[in-house]
Amino acid sequence: MHYIDHDIHSGFRIGSWGRSPVTHVPAWKVLAGEVDAHAFTDKLVLIGQSNDAARDREFTPLFRSADHAGLREEMAGTEILGTAIRSLVEGKTVREITKPWQWAMVVFACFLAAFLLLRLPTWLGVSCALLLMALPMAAALFVYAKYRFWLSFLGTQAGVLLTLPFTLGVQFIGERLVASEAREQRKELMSLFSSYVDPAVANTIWQRRGEVSLAGEERVATVMFTDIRSFTSISSGKPPAEVLRWLNRYLTAMDEVIREHGGFLNKFIGDGLMIIFGLPLSRGVHDDAERAVRAGVAMLERVELLNRQNAGNPEIPQLRIGIGIHTGPLMAGSIGSASRQEYSVIGETVNLASRLESLNKPMKTEILLSQATYDLVQEDFKDLRALGAAKVPGLDEPVAVFTVAVPEGAL
Repeated sequence: MHYIDHDIHSGFRIGSWGRSPVTHVPAWKVLAGEVDAHAFTDKLVLIGQSNDAARDREFTPLFRSADHAGLREEMAGTEILGTAIRSLVEGKTVREITKPWQWAMVVFACFLAAFLLLRLPTWLGVSCALLLMALPMAAALFVYAKYRFWLSFLGTQAGVLLTLPFTLGVQFIGERLVASEAREQRKELMSLFSSYVDPAVANTIWQRRGEVSLAGEERVATVMFTDIRSFTSISSGKPPAEVLRWLNRYLTAMDEVIREHGGFLNKFIGDGLMIIFGLPLSRGVHDDAERAVRAGVAMLERVELLNRQNAGNPEIPQLRIGIGIHTGPLMAGSIGSASRQEYSVIGETVNLASRLESLNKPMKTEILLSQATYDLVQEDFKDLRALGAAKVPGLDEPVAVFTVAVPEGAL
């Protein structure tokens, strides 16, 4: 028999486990009169068996301890009932979180783990997720010891554990998609610029792609226009195929010079060229202007070389070109229709550079610089010469123009 003091209630979870939850009184002692007559006064008496004969022995939270024979401890049903009554008497009954709240904890922990994994570096996200797995167990032990409230943490731990590979898999797929998109962007950008600039410049553009805007932005750059003098009279009466052949040789030579100096060959305008220095990437306004002037001088030198090489060929004419260079603000971006666009520039800077190129013929020069470009490069070139103010079509006020002396026959 087993007994315990005080009244009992129903509907609770046991929270007062112990190896001797009740006082054991063998039945034979009661029958033999060896127990005091008042021993059970005001006591709750439980009658039952505590040996294996009744097959009423169960594992309890005490099963982790072994008895003197090395077997896992089991507790008789009567003792379990006594432990339940003791829990009521001592106020150690255990409350348990409801299922909706338990699922809410699992979902919150999974979402939090996924958020940390996606937002933080992988190693840090995994570390936080592992810490998140340990926190529910620590919290459960704390509230159990402090408030006799039981939080089931295995579901939360299992949810976070499953979230780890799932989120890392999603992250991996996302990174692959981003990498694929980046490759497509690189392909598009390289395709766009490799036709205009040296491949090394195109690679630099890709590496610094965060500085490139195709949507449109105001920048300061140096614009150069070139044109073959008297192209109409030179090509008049000649077979188009012949004209195209020597024109392409000339344009190829000019393209080589432009690439060597880091210029952006933006447009072929018949026999003319529009080149930009400082777009889509700039090395600095001064450096851009200096490279533009050096490229202009080099283009004149290359034309002289082509003329000497073709001097004995009647099918290839002797060429003279004019160059206009101006530095200033302009709008750069993707220009065109919905179905066809190109990266180009617009603005007064572009217009003035074009007008300067057309002034070469009346002023009997080969290269003309604006005041803005001259101010930037005057310390870099000792052979600059001022030509005074010139009337430019489309502008009300005359503009100061300058030229660069190119040694005759220089290569």
